[in-house]
Amino acid sequence: MSAKPFLQVIASEALSELDEKYKKWCEEVYIPSLFENPNLLIASHYEIVSGISAPHPGYVEPEAGYAKYLTIYEFGSEEGFKAFGQEMERTLSNATKTWESGEVTIEFQAQYKLRNTWEGKRKAKVGLVHTTGVVLPPEAENAFYQYYCEKVIPTVLANPKLLSADSYELVEGLTCKNLPFTYPKYYNIYKFESPEAFRSFDHSEEMLTNNKSYTKFLESWLPKAIKGVIRAQYLPLKTWA
Repeated sequence: MSAKPFLQVIASEALSELDEKYKKWCEEVYIPSLFENPNLLIASHYEIVSGISAPHPGYVEPEAGYAKYLTIYEFGSEEGFKAFGQEMERTLSNATKTWESGEVTIEFQAQYKLRNTWEGKRKAKVGLVHTTGVVLPPEAENAFYQYYCEKVIPTVLANPKLLSADSYELVEGLTCKNLPFTYPKYYNIYKFESPEAFRSFDHSEEMLTNNKSYTKFLESWLPKAIKGVIRAQYLPLKTWA
């Protein structure tokens, strides 16, 4: 399926002793109930494999780590998401009747609009998604996007393990004092056939070339002016459409 123009991205987890109950509730009750609203086109539920596991230029591991589950809701437009809002509020109010305070934590909740999408050299069933997120000052936005489109994408797409790449721009993030980092301005989703395919890609000549190029790009700005705050891989659990 092609990337949809508007996303809501939510990362969450429950207390360890409630994990199975929470996962079952999400997949059998909560997410299916949202499809009563026709504006929601696709929902995908993921479980984390790992966060940043090796040094990568400009990326910083969140102090609180990553939430176990990632759910991505896809809409045909921002207007469609706004029309969906009342359904989401109703379902969330029901959720408070199921879970006591502190049993479930929302680590990340933000809306993103599609900037661009690129297809790889081959098609295959997606068995892993790799997500990245970058925080940067306004004065760096144009330069970063130009560099990303002209340097990063052609380099990484040369590797046949990468099935596709979708790049999104932040519209709004949930305001919450407990969140461990600033919401990334840009959120990218890379799709692979399997965890093995991603590991091969991540240690490939293409990624080595990309990391060297990205290091030089970062050095052209003030230290830490551009910072990666998300670099994590997730396994698909279930998709609704």
